[in-house]
Amino acid sequence: MNRYDPRFGEAFYTDSFHAGIPHEELLRNIYCRTMFMKAKADVSSDGILLGALGEEDLHQVLEAVPDCRLIRFDCGHGIHVEKTKEFIQQVEIVR
Repeated sequence: MNRYDPRFGEAFYTDSFHAGIPHEELLRNIYCRTMFMKAKADVSSDGILLGALGEEDLHQVLEAVPDCRLIRFDCGHGIHVEKTKEFIQQVEIVR
């Protein structure tokens, strides 16, 4: 972990990472065809989301972005590493 900044982890955990960013406004201003790739997100035994985006957040994204196609992957955070062939296949479909 010689390149990891623990302050980033703390900001992500406390959600101060997102402070002041108008996410909904930004998403509503996406007017191109969009592909959203969603990995599995588990919840710990004490209720902490072990991922960046839960199902409720995903629903908000899909509602906000006018032309958004959802692609789910049965893997962890690193879709492009864990499911390389499937990732490339989906990207090539969009081209």
